[in-house]
Amino acid sequence: MKVSVIIPCYNEEEVLPLSHKRFSQVMESTAHDYELIFVNDGSKDHTEELLLGFANDDPHTKVISFSRNFGHQNAVSAGLHNCTGDIAVIIDVDLQDPPEVIPQIIDTYLKEGGKEDGVKSINMCNCPTASRWIKFANSLRLRLAMRVSNVNKTLATSEARKALENSYGVIESSDENIQISGKGYQNPLAGVAGWGETYMGATIASVLNGYKDPRISIYYNPATLAEHTEEYLGVPQGVYAKDGDPNYYQSYSFINTQTITASTPAVLLTAAETWFLRAEASLRGINPKNESAKQCYETGVQTSFNQWGAGNASLYLTSKGKPTDYINYAAGPGKDMKALITTTPNFDDAVNQEEQLEKIITQKWIACWPEGMEAWAEQRRTGYPKLFKVQTNNSNGTIDTDIMIRRLPFSQDDAKKDPEQYKNLCTALGGADNGGTRLWWDTGKNNF
Repeated sequence: MKVSVIIPCYNEEEVLPLSHKRFSQVMESTAHDYELIFVNDGSKDHTEELLLGFANDDPHTKVISFSRNFGHQNAVSAGLHNCTGDIAVIIDVDLQDPPEVIPQIIDTYLKEGGKEDGVKSINMCNCPTASRWIKFANSLRLRLAMRVSNVNKTLATSEARKALENSYGVIESSDENIQISGKGYQNPLAGVAGWGETYMGATIASVLNGYKDPRISIYYNPATLAEHTEEYLGVPQGVYAKDGDPNYYQSYSFINTQTITASTPAVLLTAAETWFLRAEASLRGINPKNESAKQCYETGVQTSFNQWGAGNASLYLTSKGKPTDYINYAAGPGKDMKALITTTPNFDDAVNQEEQLEKIITQKWIACWPEGMEAWAEQRRTGYPKLFKVQTNNSNGTIDTDIMIRRLPFSQDDAKKDPEQYKNLCTALGGADNGGTRLWWDTGKNNF
């Protein structure tokens, strides 16, 4: 068996001689063939020179050099893409994790089933086998294929095909949802809920109430506002506290803390999302499987219902209910909003592609709960669902109220530490480093 040791490096000239010596000694002590892949992530010191010297003298050492600093994860990806081993071990060059642990990792891996069973003792993800990891990877590949579909259909088509035609497939049922738990990990949303800051939003209140969606009581608790205690009320974006009262919306619907507890696994990707990705791929004509957008859409809704124990979705999928207007009981007159979303749960494959996409993404947005970052990414990419606008815009003109926030600015701490890198990032961004600049895949329109 051959082992690939992948070692990202950035400005490591001081530690490299010792690190290379120890990695070599450790791997020579094993019975395995090996390669040491050092990935030079655009170092500005003598890291590259030292690495090339090692490679010249040692046939087990390989060097990959970046033209500039692309970050640790990209360095790891480059190492994985270029390694030739049967298994790969990723370790930092700074010796904080001693190279001597590598044989232990390999032995544990082999004792627990090798390629198929993985390293169960250190795995916090619910992927007990290599085949499940491959399904996860294929599902992520499909997600990324759709992410670029508005800017590069050729690439999206190629990557969607690779994901869906792979013999391991993608995740398809809710018991395969990818999630993190164990080893002292606590659900971060439960922690935020402990601060009293996880209330229902106005848009999701409009959608779930209008659709009479059974997931509403699983996601949130009813309001405690007088005369509205059986209702689900959401907080609008960009509102001031009334008369400086920080508890202005305290009586509105709070996250259901029986659904999300400290021990609830944190979900990274669901089977429901994967079915909606397949629905969009079919709509765009890039799904290699013989399945319609409607079929995948309806399976996605039912899979989400299964995930949350919401029952049978058959009647829901025939519903022509529409999201409700927003009535702000706390703020009073002048703060109400007309519903912007008019799409319904029933799927009509006779309407145009844009209307079908709105249905797919609106249901995907609901099903992504509580994973807000992916929901936000898809809303920016497609424009769906149509969110209520912020009521007070304090961006000093950097963010358009109608277009809304598009990204988070780069870290100013990192900008101060490495001004040259920050300048390169801003150039690659192609716009001002503020929340109003669109990312490269955020085109502002859907290109079919």
